[in-house]
Amino acid sequence: MAIDPEDIEVLETIVVPALKRHAEIGWTRPVEGMLAAQTPIALASGREDIIEAFAEAERWLAETKEMEALHGRNCRLNVNHPAYVEAQAHRARKAQ
Repeated sequence: MAIDPEDIEVLETIVVPALKRHAEIGWTRPVEGMLAAQTPIALASGREDIIEAFAEAERWLAETKEMEALHGRNCRLNVNHPAYVEAQAHRARKAQ
């Protein structure tokens, strides 16, 4: 699979930081969605740093799913994390 340099830039500047931030928040669904959509591109990039970031997110997701099986969905979600609070405020503004 040939990969466009712009795709690598998007992975590096947007997707990888978002994966890390969502894992930090404990927000499972966005991590799961990004991994599903972007893993083939990440692997095709050949960039070790990007591939490792995706592998780390996969490990986090697997561990989190085990915890959720015991304690319920979003049991790791930190609703007081500033990024989560801002995202919810943004959603509320859009809904008005």
